[in-house]
Amino acid sequence: MKLPHSNTHTPTHSQFPDTTERFTSHHHVAKIRARMIRHIVWDWNGTLLDDASACVSALNILLAQRGLPEVSIDEYHRVFGFPVQEYYITLGFDFTKEDWTALARDFHQQYAKFAHQCSLRPDAQGALAKLQTLGMPMSMLSASEASILEQTVGERGLRGYFRGLYGLTDFFARSKAEAGRNMLNEICEDADDVLMVGDTVHDFEVATALGCRCILVSGGHQAGSRLEHLGCTVVNGPADVVDYVTEYGDTPKHMKQPPMNADVNSYGQG
Repeated sequence: MKLPHSNTHTPTHSQFPDTTERFTSHHHVAKIRARMIRHIVWDWNGTLLDDASACVSALNILLAQRGLPEVSIDEYHRVFGFPVQEYYITLGFDFTKEDWTALARDFHQQYAKFAHQCSLRPDAQGALAKLQTLGMPMSMLSASEASILEQTVGERGLRGYFRGLYGLTDFFARSKAEAGRNMLNEICEDADDVLMVGDTVHDFEVATALGCRCILVSGGHQAGSRLEHLGCTVVNGPADVVDYVTEYGDTPKHMKQPPMNADVNSYGQG
């Protein structure tokens, strides 16, 4: 899914510690370490695709049609969450008076008008290419409807990086957990050997429910301040995921997160 920020100040990229130098490794060492994590599962909206602004634009059309206050990107980052219907209620939508199914479809119709303008996050394609070069298998798990996911990923020339794209069967964005279980069965990897990469609290919750490792990227659909208490590593963007994998790819299975300290790009979490 897709959506944004809060009245709480969210650090910009320059305000996060620079992890590039911190994670630097020689290529041959990186290649060995990267193989220790056996599969990476990426989220799409907000993690690789920078589409929060498109979500806000679509959402504001729906709000204006109902005479409800529009939201800024910061407000969106503060309230967006899963299940999506609950955050709509927070914004003032009244589902005793209108149909949730119709509203969900209306949102996706509006979103489609803006989504084609959305670019990938900086270094997203470069990160995927580097991981592919390292021989790292990758899949995608998204709360987007499956056919829309295939279309939007394909339009941006990224389909070849992924063994499988796993979306939902409807537009309601309730949870990715069931789709995630199906994905794990198909990729035939132990959950503890899988690293999930996302941008929301829900991505962390899904990874935890599935027993996977998790790393979150800031600057997606939720404010960084909402991620920092999870005890999960948070980095600036996709390029830092490559650095994380090459540094911690040989982390023992019983340590699902590396020990965090002040000079690691932890953004306040362990």
